[in-house]
Amino acid sequence: MITNVKLTDVELLQVGRQVHSSMHRGIQPFHTLTDGDTMFAMTTDEVELSGVKPTGLGTLASEVAWDAILSAAE
Repeated sequence: MITNVKLTDVELLQVGRQVHSSMHRGIQPFHTLTDGDTMFAMTTDEVELSGVKPTGLGTLASEVAWDAILSAAE
């Protein structure tokens, strides 16, 4: 997951955890040695969002990840 939103290290970790946790909807079984459920989170810190909490960003990113999993399965 890559975003351009300015996030602290703690916020980026939270968003990454949120998105990774949502991946279990499309990957079954999850957290096995060979299921490919690894995810990396990065930010370029280019855009400052005021009034948007990291959990809101994580929710949107989780939905995008879900769409990507569904697209890959087609």
